[in-house]
Amino acid sequence: MEGIKATILRFHYGGYPAKAFVMLFKRPKRVLSTLEGPMTVRAVMNYYLYPALWSKCDETKKIKDAISERLNIPVKEIAILYTGVDMDNIAFATEKSNGITVWAAVTAGVYGNAMRAGVDRGEWLETSKGWKRVGTINIIVATNKKLTDAAMASAIVRITEAKSAVLQELNVKSSYTPKLIATGTGTDNVIVISGDEGRITSAGGHTLFGYLVARAVRKALFRALCLQNGLCREDFHPLQ
Repeated sequence: MEGIKATILRFHYGGYPAKAFVMLFKRPKRVLSTLEGPMTVRAVMNYYLYPALWSKCDETKKIKDAISERLNIPVKEIAILYTGVDMDNIAFATEKSNGITVWAAVTAGVYGNAMRAGVDRGEWLETSKGWKRVGTINIIVATNKKLTDAAMASAIVRITEAKSAVLQELNVKSSYTPKLIATGTGTDNVIVISGDEGRITSAGGHTLFGYLVARAVRKALFRALCLQNGLCREDFHPLQ
């Protein structure tokens, strides 16, 4: 997408290999993150948290500080998500129509903490021996269109609905209530990135923009789960 440079950054942190999917912007962009809230940033990142660091809860702030120094961008101008999913298994999808472009980048793992919302009780996953093995679905959605705050918030609704629909179609069961289909994992997060063109006020289910968001997420999530967990559909091959 114009004005965005995307790459996978590979380095070492704390003696462990680190991988991060990084999006760098020519100009600051408005984003809405379910992890950090509304921000104006110069970079968005999905960071692969090496398993040995899962038990060290204070590491995430240090990681962001280290990334800030490496990119030479202030911490407050970086939006970051964390995951235990290998960044080599990230999946992408693009949808376009009537001058609107929506691009999705997804990492996904559902083994360990898939949950059904409103049924499975929330519990901390930290134990005396560290964190239990968990999955996470991180979804980043960018568009060329300038989004109002309401449009960014409603885009998260569309993203969540698309995610839950994919888990239903793949018959992903809750780790806590195995007879029921999961709607997500206990650690999922989303970032929506606003563009610079025109103005969109809603990502409602009846809008073209809302459809494109859901469609891009759907495609990328199918591919991500195929790559990470081997949950593949013939009509959504990860290399297509």
